[in-house]
Amino acid sequence: MLTAAELAKQIGATVTGDGSVKIHRAGTLEDATAGEVSFLSNPRYMRKLHRTKASAVIASPGVGADHVTLLHTADPYYAFAQAMVILHGHRKHPFDGVHPAAVIDSTAIVGERTVVYPGVYVGPWARVGRDCILYPNVVIYDDCRVGDRVTIHAGSVIGQDGFGYATHLGEHHKIPQIGNVVIESDVEIGANCAIDRATLGSTVIGKGTKFSNGVVIGHGTKIGPHGLLVAQVGVAGSTTIGHHVTVGGQAGMLGI
Repeated sequence: MLTAAELAKQIGATVTGDGSVKIHRAGTLEDATAGEVSFLSNPRYMRKLHRTKASAVIASPGVGADHVTLLHTADPYYAFAQAMVILHGHRKHPFDGVHPAAVIDSTAIVGERTVVYPGVYVGPWARVGRDCILYPNVVIYDDCRVGDRVTIHAGSVIGQDGFGYATHLGEHHKIPQIGNVVIESDVEIGANCAIDRATLGSTVIGKGTKFSNGVVIGHGTKIGPHGLLVAQVGVAGSTTIGHHVTVGGQAGMLGI
C-alpha cells in the first residue's frame, strides 16, 4: 500500500489534493472505491471523473475535481500502466523454466529465464531467446527464431507453411516453404495467432511489435518495429509494413 504522494513520485506525477490518502489497488472510474486509483486520458469521460469514488485519479495537467486527489502527468495512460505494475505486478508463473509437459526438440535452443508452459512444442533447430514466455499450446516450427523478452499467448503457431501453390492444368501443387519466421525482441503475440514461414528467406516481426488475438500473417511479410495489430487483422504474403504502424481490428492488407 502506498500514499498518493508516494505513488505520484514513482510515476512522475504531481499531486493536487490530499497526498496522504492510501492506495492499494487500481480500478475503473465507474467502479473504483476508496483506496483505489483510476485514470482519465480521454476528455469525453470527464463526467465519470466527477462521479468516481476512487481515492485518486491520474489525469492530464489542467484537469480539475474537488472531491478526489489528482495525480497530474502529461501521459495519464502510460502513468496508469506504471501504477498497475507498481500495485499489482505482472502475472506470476507457477513454475520456472520448461514445464515437463512441453516438448522441446533436442536441437532447439531455449534461452535463460524463459518460461515454457505445458503443451508447447519447439521444433528442430528453432531458437527462443532469454526472458520469453510461451503460454500453453504454442507451437514454434523448425528453424524459426524468437528474440529476447517475447511473449506468445496460448494457441499461437509460428512458422507453419505459407499458403503457396502453383496451379497447373486445374490442379494446385504445393510449393515447398523453405524459409522461416524471425520474431525480434520485445514482441508480444496474442492468443490464436498464425505467422506463416516464408517460401524463401524470412517472415519478420519487428522489435517491440504487439499483436492482439487472432492475427494472421502471410508468408514473407515484413513488419517494422513497434507496430500494433489489433484482433483479426489479416496480412497477405509479401506485404511490407513500416515502423510504428497501427492496424485496426479486422483490417486486411494486400502485398504487392
